[in-house]
Amino acid sequence: MVGDRGGPLAFLEARLVLGTLAVLGALPLGAQSLVAGSVARLARRFDRRHSDAAREFMTQALGNGLSHAEREAKVLAAWRFFFTMIARSGRLDRVLRRDGFSAHFETHYGEGVREAFASKGGRILVAPHLGDFEAGAMSLAHLGLSPGYVVSRPPRNRHLSIAIQRQREGRGYRLLHRHGAMEDVSKILAANGTLVMLLDQRARRRTVIAPFFGRAAHCERAPAILMRRLGVPVITVWCEALEQPWQYRMHFTRAFKPADFASSTPEEIATALNRAMEEMILSAPEQYFWFHDRYRKAPAGDSAPPRGSPAARDPA
Repeated sequence: MVGDRGGPLAFLEARLVLGTLAVLGALPLGAQSLVAGSVARLARRFDRRHSDAAREFMTQALGNGLSHAEREAKVLAAWRFFFTMIARSGRLDRVLRRDGFSAHFETHYGEGVREAFASKGGRILVAPHLGDFEAGAMSLAHLGLSPGYVVSRPPRNRHLSIAIQRQREGRGYRLLHRHGAMEDVSKILAANGTLVMLLDQRARRRTVIAPFFGRAAHCERAPAILMRRLGVPVITVWCEALEQPWQYRMHFTRAFKPADFASSTPEEIATALNRAMEEMILSAPEQYFWFHDRYRKAPAGDSAPPRGSPAARDPA
């Protein structure tokens, strides 16, 4: 999980980033909120690439009925939530060690989820970049979902990637590089392990085309292949950040059984998972990371769920 850019400049850059995060984490809550709001306004104004991507994504997902003022307020809120999550993450380890996991997390299970967790052979968790996904990953070990592995892509800065991996793996789960991760997946799942995949961003290799909020997008093929080849359940999940700082609610929303998709194509499975992620995102759009260029290089035009797919049949 080591980045590919080293050297003195990369070292200084990493020290600056880590030092800034340490200062943010040590600030009182009021100061953290003030800093997050100020940086969010700067990001909305000057980071045009990500802010424009958020505007396009929001329009697709939330509809054209948003006024300009409403859309700009939502873009600002998304930036503010993101920077607030970063600021609070640095203190999360100390808070949990002091108070214990149960003092800060509650868990909600959808239909069939407990049975899927009890099945032998492991499971796959699918999540969007919704809520406090850093805190959500940290909850895996406390919920008995060990060994837990999160598919990720490291920062290009070598020194920063090492520091981030050390912090995350110190929280009780391991990281797998998104390129080549599938080589180890069968061993992980056979050992009753948990594989976490965040699938709401644009896939780049061996993709399938499926609708995401009604528009064609490049999606990962891997969950469909793993579900059919290894016979493991796929569970959708997200971690809601509650109003009170360092209070979270884990939502395990749905369990997809391998038998449900025995005759489905990878496109149909991707469509069903996309639909489940859409429902989660729409339940708390103010906590979603809207800044990814989701539809880049995808076919133009809208896309409906494939005929006969689980999403089209709406099994819920």
